Amino acid sequence: MAAAEIINYKFPEPPNLVNCVVRGLVSHIETDCFWLQMEPDKVARLTLCTKEENMRQCEVPQLEEGECVVGRWEGDLYRGVIIKILEEGEILVRFVDWGNMATLARDMVRKAYMEEVETVVGAVKCKLLGRDLLAWTENL
Repeated sequence: MAAAEIINYKFPEPPNLVNCVVRGLVSHIETDCFWLQMEPDKVARLTLCTKEENMRQCEVPQLEEGECVVGRWEGDLYRGVIIKILEEGEILVRFVDWGNMATLARDMVRKAYMEEVETVVGAVKCKLLGRDLLAWTENL
C-alpha cells in the first residue's frame, strides 16, 4: 500500500528585505533566528476560528512526521506540523503561526482539516544579517 501524500501548509513568499523597517510581532526567538508575525491580528483571529472538537477521536488515524495537524497547547488549538513522533505517545509539533515547538500528548493532536491547511501561515522565520547573533535579541 502506498503512503498517503502529505499536504503542506501554504507559506508566504519569503521577502528579501535589506536595509528597511519591517513591522510585526516577534512571536518566538531561537538562537540564530526569530519568527515574525507580519499580521498578528490575523493570526489571533485564525486561532479563534480553528475548529474546536473533541481531540479524542474514536478511530485515531496514523500520524506521520511532516503532517499538518492542530494541537491543543495551553488550552487553545493551534495549527502545526509534526516534527517528530516520540516515544510513549508524544508528538513534537512546531506551531506554524507562532514558530515555537511543544511536545504534546497524542490525544491533544488531530489531523488538520483542508480549510485549516489552505490558510497561509502566520509566522515567517527571519534572520538579521550582519548582526552579532548572541546579542541581537537585546535590541528587540
